[in-house]
Amino acid sequence: MQYQFAEINGTQIHYDDQGAGTAVVFIHAGIANLGMWDEQMAAFTERHRVVRYDMRGWGQTANPPGSFSDHDDLRQLLDQLGIEQAAVVGCSIGGQTAVEFAVTHPERVSKLVLVCSGLGGYQYPDLLPDDPLMNLFQAAEEAANRGDLDTAAELETHLWFDGLNRQPAQVAPDKRARAYGLVRAALGVAKGEGQRLPVEPPPIEQLGNITAPTLIIVGAEDLPDTVDVAKALAAGIGDTRRVTMADTAHLPNIEKTAEFNQLVLDFLEA
Repeated sequence: MQYQFAEINGTQIHYDDQGAGTAVVFIHAGIANLGMWDEQMAAFTERHRVVRYDMRGWGQTANPPGSFSDHDDLRQLLDQLGIEQAAVVGCSIGGQTAVEFAVTHPERVSKLVLVCSGLGGYQYPDLLPDDPLMNLFQAAEEAANRGDLDTAAELETHLWFDGLNRQPAQVAPDKRARAYGLVRAALGVAKGEGQRLPVEPPPIEQLGNITAPTLIIVGAEDLPDTVDVAKALAAGIGDTRRVTMADTAHLPNIEKTAEFNQLVLDFLEA
């Protein structure tokens, strides 16, 4: 998959720009690339101009030496595309980037949709050595370090797509295969040498800057930390609606495509 490239702060940002109407930007999860939004493109481009892109170190966007910030990459991409304001939809680390952009440039965000989002400055609790989550993290890391990316991708797919409380057989095999392919591709991309600049003060301390109506989505089968982050986002942002989607974990847009699309489209057009 290859679309277009924008020269931004020493790298070529790989992006896709389709449709017409009010702008919507999709930012992918850390276990994926812009392809995770394939299921959204047809539905959203019927009514909106849709931009999706690979962040540095994912997909086809290289992460060369030098310092950068993800939210400034997004700002420069929107500038080059002539988009003054957009609805921003981010999943996982993409949600974290969306929050960074929204606290830094609140006037440029018309609506904000945070899907199983991360949050800069949130203090994740330490895991005990015998915690099942810790065991999965470690097993996936060890597999990746020895070059067994297939096993690492299977473990991460179980962690993020199935969730700890479901077995692989309990999820739709075609959807799981989609998720596995994205995870496997992400593991195969060199993360590069660029240095991500921290946002100061941390975004968790700046949530009150966000002025856009915000939809917070979590999967009922996602990790407890993701649910806790959603609570922190809801507490800190002024105008929020929080939705828990049943029978899905960290990638609800893939597992529950029709429900996700309707939920977000209704919110954008409310």
